[in-house]
Amino acid sequence: MVCIGIVFFIFAPELASLFTQTKEVQELVVRVLRLIALFQPFAAMTQIFTSALQGAGDTKFPMYATLIGIRGGRVGVGYLLGVIFGFGLFGVWIGYALDITVRGLLLLVRFLNGKWQKIVI
Repeated sequence: MVCIGIVFFIFAPELASLFTQTKEVQELVVRVLRLIALFQPFAAMTQIFTSALQGAGDTKFPMYATLIGIRGGRVGVGYLLGVIFGFGLFGVWIGYALDITVRGLLLLVRFLNGKWQKIVI
């Protein structure tokens, strides 16, 4: 995911130009792709530790973390930053990035504390 992030960050202008010729849209896409590039490692952490905990029988914590993260982070913070504070598309993606980052770190802490090892399946 770090490699993908590097590709997104470096080649953001080229990737944006594949989908549109409108310069204003390309500028927005470049900003968003570079933001996405920065949280790729956290996206990997979120996927890995959600699956690891679920596979070990700890299904409730990842479920609630996902529910709260999507509703509070993506929708709530995204709306707040994108609409209320006027950051637009970039603000919505900041909400997404915060959700993924915070959830990835929470799931990592949950995994490292080892409570999943005591769950009887």
